[in-house]
Amino acid sequence: MKEIFALLSIMGLTTFATADVIHVPSEYSTIQDGINAASSGDTVLVAQGTYTGSGNRDIDFLGKAITVKSENGPSETIVDCQANQSYPHRGFDFSSGESSSSRLEGFTIRNGYVTGSGFSAFGAGISCSNSSPIISDCIITENTADGGGGGISCTENSAPLITSNTIIWNTAYGDGGGIHFKDSHLTITNNTINLNSASHGGGIYAYYSGATVTDNIISGNTASSWGGGLAVLEASHAPDPIWQICNNLIVDNSGGSDGGGLSIQCSFPAPGHNMMNNTITGNTAVSGGAIALWLSAYPVITNSILWNNSAPEIYISSGGGEPTVSYTDIAGGWAGTGNIDTDPLFTPDYHLLPGSPCIDTGDPASPSDPDGTRADMGAFYYDQGTGMTGSAGLVPIFELYPVYPNPSNSFVNVSYNLSHDEDVRIIIYDIAGHDVLTLIDRSSTSGVHSISWDGRNNAGQKVESGIYFCRCEVDGLSQTQRLIML
Repeated sequence: MKEIFALLSIMGLTTFATADVIHVPSEYSTIQDGINAASSGDTVLVAQGTYTGSGNRDIDFLGKAITVKSENGPSETIVDCQANQSYPHRGFDFSSGESSSSRLEGFTIRNGYVTGSGFSAFGAGISCSNSSPIISDCIITENTADGGGGGISCTENSAPLITSNTIIWNTAYGDGGGIHFKDSHLTITNNTINLNSASHGGGIYAYYSGATVTDNIISGNTASSWGGGLAVLEASHAPDPIWQICNNLIVDNSGGSDGGGLSIQCSFPAPGHNMMNNTITGNTAVSGGAIALWLSAYPVITNSILWNNSAPEIYISSGGGEPTVSYTDIAGGWAGTGNIDTDPLFTPDYHLLPGSPCIDTGDPASPSDPDGTRADMGAFYYDQGTGMTGSAGLVPIFELYPVYPNPSNSFVNVSYNLSHDEDVRIIIYDIAGHDVLTLIDRSSTSGVHSISWDGRNNAGQKVESGIYFCRCEVDGLSQTQRLIML
C-alpha cells in the first residue's frame, strides 16, 4: 500500500500518506519485525498468543511514533522474556526519544530479568531513558531487576504516561519494585500496583523527580528498608519537583524501618507535595505506619484518611520537616483546621458507609464532589443521590466494587450496587480469558448486594494461583475487577 502511495506521490497525483495496520504474526513473525516495518502513525497489531525468543523481547520502538497494541487484551497476549540472572532480557526498551505519540497497549509482560552495571540493571519489564511514551492496559508481572524498577524504570528526563495497568509481583533488589524513576517526571494514574518488593519503595520509588500520582490502588507492597508503598527522595533538587498525590488507596503496604505507606525526603512547601483525597490505611512500619518524613519534607495533606496504620500515623525524624494537615481523619488526631479523629466507617473495600464522619467534611474550599455536595475525605466519595461511591461525574447504572480480600487464598467477596432493579451476570475469567465460573446470572433489586466466591471453577475444583478477572454485566454494560488467588 505504501509503495503505491509513494508512486502516486512521485507522479504528482497525491501528496498525503496513509497509516497502515501491520499484523503480527500473520504478516511479520515477531513484534520487533513489525516495528521495524512500521512508519510514523502506523499501528502494529499483535494477535493473541504467547510471544517468546528473539524479536519478542528487548523490543525497541526505535524512536517511532507508532502504536503497538494487542488485538485481544493483556490476558491473551503475553510477552514472556524467559529471562534469568544468567540470561538477562527485558520486555520493552524506549531509549530513542519516544514521545506520547509512541504507545504500548494491552500486553502481559513477564519474566524479565536485568542485571549488570549502571542502568542496564534497571527496568526488567519496561525501560524508558529520555523517552516519554504512553504505557496503558498492560499487566506487568514477575519481572526482576538487580538494580531498580522490577516492573518499569524511567531515567534521564523521561515523562511517560503510565495508566490503567496492573503492576504486580515484580522485584527490585535495589529500589522501586513496581516503578522506579530518576531525573524524570511521571504521570501514574488509574493503575493497580501491588505485591511488589524492593529495598526502598516497594511499589514506587522516585529520586530527583516529580510526578502526578492519581486514582491508583497501591497495596500489599513491601520495602525491606523504607517506603513500603511509595518512597520519594530529594524531590526538592529535581528540575520539576512538583508532586500531586491524589485520590489513591494506599493500603496494606509494609516498610521495614519507616514509612509503611509513604516515605518522603526533601520536598518544597506547597505546591511541592500536594496530597489530597487519599485513603492510607492498614500500612505498617517501625516508624510512621502511614507516612514518614525525613530531611526537610513539607507535604500538604488535605481531605484524606489516615487510619489503622501502625503508630504513629505520621513520623517526623529530627530535621524531617513538618506536614500541613487539614480536613483529614487521622487516628490519634493532628493539629490543623478541620481534622477529626473518628472511625471513618469503611466498607470492606475502603469505600465510605452511610453515616461516615468523612462525608461532607472535606475542605469547603475544595471542588464539590460529582454529586454536587461538599467534598468528602478519602479516595472514594460517597454519592448521596445513589448511595454509590467513586470518582465518575455521571450517575452510574451500577457499580462493581473492588473485590475483597485481594489477594486471597480462600474466599473472595464480590459486591455491586444497582441504581434500580436489573438483570445481573457475574463471571470469573482466568488470565487467558477462559470462563472459570458464572457466579450469578439473575435479576437483582436496587441497592448493594454481595456474594462470595470460594475459588472453585465450574467443575467444583480449586483454581490455580494467579490473576483472575471478575466481570459484572448489567443492561449491556460491564465493569471488571482484577483479583489474585494465592
